[in-house]
Amino acid sequence: MITADDCRWPQGQYGLPTRNGKLKEVDRFDVAFFNLHSKQAHNMDPQLRLLLEVTYESICNAGINPIKLKGTKTDVFIGANGSDAQNVFSSDPQTFEDYRPSSYTVDTACSSSLLALDCALNALRNDSCHAAIVGGVNLCFRSQTSVQFLKLHMLSNDGTCRAFDSNGTGYVRSETIATIFIQKRQDAKRLYA
Repeated sequence: MITADDCRWPQGQYGLPTRNGKLKEVDRFDVAFFNLHSKQAHNMDPQLRLLLEVTYESICNAGINPIKLKGTKTDVFIGANGSDAQNVFSSDPQTFEDYRPSSYTVDTACSSSLLALDCALNALRNDSCHAAIVGGVNLCFRSQTSVQFLKLHMLSNDGTCRAFDSNGTGYVRSETIATIFIQKRQDAKRLYA
């Protein structure tokens, strides 16, 4: 949801647009459910904690019991950029314990998640995996990234995206944490596309 508030940094800091898309309650996490120590969870990148939650949800949404994935050829493809911890998003042992023979974190800036999906689809087509967890993570905690985008004239002055519109002045930075669980049609319990 695009809002104007001080949730991530003070409004107008460094001349940044006041509106951006932010996820709510990124500090909340059920440590007991995921069998983690509270200190460990506290020290985890918030993107990794949220990725753990939405990965569990996407597996369940696919009609799969997450426990049954252990030992299967389920690869993990995560699109991420701008995080010091991005290399562990796809390979954190607590997050994807025994799920996969292969894991990949893809960083191609704004197209990271799309490329992660392309890599996963190719892996399925080539039979190098039987299923894949595909995700994307982006939380905007550091104003420095937005400052760089502002200097490059990439950000919308009024906090409104107007793609392909002559009145557009840029885009609005927004946050997301999302995953999907994909399989070949004959293996899937639920089909959405």
